[in-house]
Amino acid sequence: GVYSGLITTTESESELASVIAHEIAHVTQKHLVRTYDAVKSMSLPAAAVAIAAVVIGAATNTPDLAVAAAAGVQAGMIQREINFTRSHEEEADSIGIKTLAGAGFDPTSMPVFFSRMGKASRLYDNGTLPEFLRTHPVTANRIADAYGRADAFPYKQRSDSLGYHLARERLRVLAYSDAREGIEFYSKTLRDGRHRNEESHQYGYILSLVGNRQYSEASAILEKLIAKRPHQSEYLVAKAELEKKQGKPEQGLKTLEQGLNEHPGNYPLSMYYAQALLDIGKPEAVNPLL
Repeated sequence: GVYSGLITTTESESELASVIAHEIAHVTQKHLVRTYDAVKSMSLPAAAVAIAAVVIGAATNTPDLAVAAAAGVQAGMIQREINFTRSHEEEADSIGIKTLAGAGFDPTSMPVFFSRMGKASRLYDNGTLPEFLRTHPVTANRIADAYGRADAFPYKQRSDSLGYHLARERLRVLAYSDAREGIEFYSKTLRDGRHRNEESHQYGYILSLVGNRQYSEASAILEKLIAKRPHQSEYLVAKAELEKKQGKPEQGLKTLEQGLNEHPGNYPLSMYYAQALLDIGKPEAVNPLL
């Protein structure tokens, strides 16, 4: 699974790929199984020491000694688990960078993303650290290590796919509690030219306008994008959504049909088409599609 917040935190497709490569390494190196075995092997000795601590406390009539010994056992187990986790993270970084480079992505994107995660971690000083940052702590040593490993591979500049940028902006729009926040953000980035991909920011602006019921403004920008890329499935979905909001659900259905004729079996188009059929009261047509 991939957190939507992870996609919006990355700034390039290579950065997103670096996280996937890291997670693939956790699987191929059987880190979950190895951790389970390690914990299992610790349990009996730890139990024996804990029982001994209780016996010592009873025999010497010093309960504090028993508590201290038991706490020491617990701390030792936790530290061993931390050390084990750290070694797995290092291994996943190392193998992940090889996977990343082998797949044609920029190997330096992993340490670049780690640096951004490190900055994000410092911003969350109120204890509400996101799940991904809690499970993947970033240190200066880890970042330096990743840069060192990436340097072993030739630099690879790779253009991001438009699909990555469009997905990223749709997720950003969904994260706003008020569509006006999106309108403010995109109008500013488009005006100032502060974006990695102008077309995807226009797309995000369209979705925000639709969310704020500014249909005519959204339609004018969307028509230009469709004229440029008439077969882009994300634009066809946006057009169908806009037509539905404008009270033309049948027209939206035709737009999605056109998209599916051009992209048979396309997952997002199929899902939106199924929902459009339900919206106009044609559930019998949904089952065969799904």
